[in-house]
Amino acid sequence: MTIWMPVEPEANELLSRSPLALLIAMLLDQQVPLERAFSAPLDLARRLGHEPTAAEPVPEVDGGARAGPGAAAHGAV
Repeated sequence: MTIWMPVEPEANELLSRSPLALLIAMLLDQQVPLERAFSAPLDLARRLGHEPTAAEPVPEVDGGARAGPGAAAHGAV
């Protein structure tokens, strides 16, 4: 399926081939202007240097601390 939004052509191509990119855009569209929401997956891909995938590993935080099972969402213990 071809997606066409009022964003740059490369963003439309990414939205058309990546269900994850389209989902990210749709979620962002609830909070930010449409043009920004549907351009954001391409901005993310440019920053990452590749298209985002659902299997992206979570990077370590400075000091190696990472929330795990039972950890408070706000970081307080």
